[in-house]
Amino acid sequence: MRKLLSLFLALALVISTVATFSAEEEKAFDGYIYMTVERNTLGQGFVQEPIKVGYYEGDSLADITERMLGDRSTFTGDISNYYLEGIKDGGEPENWTSDEIPSDIKNALGKNVNGRTKDDVLQAFDYTSYSGWMFTVDNKGIDVGAGGVSYADKADTTHYTDGSVVRLQYTLYGYGEDVGISWGMMSFDTTNKFVDRSDLISYVADINDENAQSEYGTAYTDAVKLLNTWNVTEEQIDNAIKALDDAKQSTPDEPEDTHNVEWAGAMNNFKDGNQVTDTKVVKNNPEEKWSYELNRTKGSWGSYYAGQSVIVDDYLYATGGGNLHKVDTKTGKGETVAVAGSTAFYYDYVAYGDGMIFVSTSNDIEAFDIDTLQSLGKVKGTFSQYHPMQYNKGYLVCNGNIYKVNKNSDNVLTQVGEGTIGGDSFNWSQGVFANNYYYVVATNDIYCVDYKTNTIKYQYKYDENRTTTFNIGGELAYDSTTDYLYWGSYKQKNLHAVKLNDNGDFDKETYKSATISQETVCAPVVYNNRIYVAGQGGTIDVINGNPDDNDFLSTIYTTNKIGMKIQSNPILSTGYEEETGNVYIYVQSYNAPGNIYYLEDNENSTSGELKQLSNLSTTSTAAYAYEQIAIDDEGQIYFFNEEGYLYCYGEKHIHNYTYETLLNGKHIKTCDGCGESEEEFCTFENDKCIYCGVERSKYIYGDINQDGEVTVQDTTLLQKYVTKLAELNDVQKECAMFDHMDKITVKSATKIQKYIANPELDTLIGASFYMYSK
Repeated sequence: MRKLLSLFLALALVISTVATFSAEEEKAFDGYIYMTVERNTLGQGFVQEPIKVGYYEGDSLADITERMLGDRSTFTGDISNYYLEGIKDGGEPENWTSDEIPSDIKNALGKNVNGRTKDDVLQAFDYTSYSGWMFTVDNKGIDVGAGGVSYADKADTTHYTDGSVVRLQYTLYGYGEDVGISWGMMSFDTTNKFVDRSDLISYVADINDENAQSEYGTAYTDAVKLLNTWNVTEEQIDNAIKALDDAKQSTPDEPEDTHNVEWAGAMNNFKDGNQVTDTKVVKNNPEEKWSYELNRTKGSWGSYYAGQSVIVDDYLYATGGGNLHKVDTKTGKGETVAVAGSTAFYYDYVAYGDGMIFVSTSNDIEAFDIDTLQSLGKVKGTFSQYHPMQYNKGYLVCNGNIYKVNKNSDNVLTQVGEGTIGGDSFNWSQGVFANNYYYVVATNDIYCVDYKTNTIKYQYKYDENRTTTFNIGGELAYDSTTDYLYWGSYKQKNLHAVKLNDNGDFDKETYKSATISQETVCAPVVYNNRIYVAGQGGTIDVINGNPDDNDFLSTIYTTNKIGMKIQSNPILSTGYEEETGNVYIYVQSYNAPGNIYYLEDNENSTSGELKQLSNLSTTSTAAYAYEQIAIDDEGQIYFFNEEGYLYCYGEKHIHNYTYETLLNGKHIKTCDGCGESEEEFCTFENDKCIYCGVERSKYIYGDINQDGEVTVQDTTLLQKYVTKLAELNDVQKECAMFDHMDKITVKSATKIQKYIANPELDTLIGASFYMYSK
């Protein structure tokens, strides 16, 4: 018996050498296996529900187990002579008794069971003298200790492979007889027991990995309940798998987003972080279309803060003064539609995704239905002062925290994993979605993350000595044409670059850092082998962005200074490039009143000037402009200055009018550019077009002296004008041009006399008409 017990401890209770891991050593796993930790022989269920665990091909099964258990494992000896004694499981379930041990096991024991040695740890020799933790790999016991089980292309009793199902089960009887591992020393009835449940375990683990439990409803909860049962039949396993398949097929696909999304949020509009648009953004004849008072609650620094902008279906959504505002982009008329966002401290971030508006403050994130503007729920959190928010395919990232989004769930936002990515700080860090991963920069490290699981795939410590105020990382831009990532530095005047390998890892041999003229909190913009970096120096550095050039990352030129600094991410428009050969880069000045400037550049430019585009009608008492620029499909620019106003700037429209005068006195005109098409009339409210701003005034044909009626005095004034005894202004002359007359003559006065005598005459005299002015 002593020899058997020794073998049991050596093979089944995991004596092995186990590696330790630090965040710096994390790299892409070579594959994944599925694991569970089960107490089904006790009727106490899972310690660890089915889970995917990554491995490297040099790992033993003991290495992988430690990676999965972490600080839940208890052991004796040192790391080179590791003996798994127990697992912290939180103790027995409430109200558990030994009666819940399956009857077959209790009958085999033939006596009462004992209790535990430690309340919250399940360890060897608890309950019985035969107990401990046992391994199976793909439903077979292992023939060596877990430290001797290694990777191979095919699994067997000494090897695991990619996708293997490893069950760590607690045995009560026969050193494993009750979990399907027989040493041939003790009898146990195995009839209709120990069917292979590997396929169901891996299925449930994949659902857990995708955080998709709610998509399967009761089929998922029933499957977990079945796996929590000691003895099940093959038919039960097959039925559970079929129920999951049926539930997945019956789950309706998310409806296609039919909204016209023109701007999904400052940090959210370009998934690769590279803010390049082919829209023809306003540059010629700019004019202020409207301004809207967004916030009148002063913040702690004397400014009126606001959130970033989202533009959907011709409405702009932004926060200010603790409210979510909805503003008509055509007219500038707006209203508050919900209580949302901060009232006075720092900035809110606003993002759009799949029919929802997300608003984040320093304390929470709230989701709103874009159609009803009703709150769908919020999640509490502690975020940095600057916490860019980005949405992609059902996942939301904010300040390094990742959330699964389910619009139809009671919990619309569910955090993926625990805490931030790698436990790091991501203040003022905009990441990018690329290669099915999320990339983001912290103070010293750049991360590649499987955002569906919050698992670090790759990590690169690009600068271990860097320090920065407020733990500000950097804002990323990805150039898909070269596979390079770029980011700047706050408190260091550096631009960083690294190439991504085909598998999404960082090619550390390509990493390069170069000194530029200024520190920055802005995301670079990359286009046509040029990198544009706006920053704390109030200029734009234009950098060589050709990785194949010996002067890669060298500065081509630096623009003029437009104020203390620039903290708005530049936006580059290629809309005019085909006709002019130039691109245009737009930024907002940090200084009051927060005007917009643009740079004209092309591939041959060796110098350039930032030119002022806007000329705001209000000033800002204290402009710390960080709220980002937004652009709609028509090339209009929307921006906020910290006097509390949201502005729309567009190209001044040259109005080409077509007039038609009808006999009933209705005088109409069309203005190209108004409404939804060039043929649509202006729409007037209070005699001003809500689209183009043209104004109209109402007059009466024949009312020459402008007293509001047609009388003999009008005839007299008109006769004096014809005989050059009086002058008429332009409006008076227009009032005399009735009935398609091409000039004013004595016949004009005669027609007015006939109208006064008989107002029923077929004439326009007495009819109203409009004149228009801009």
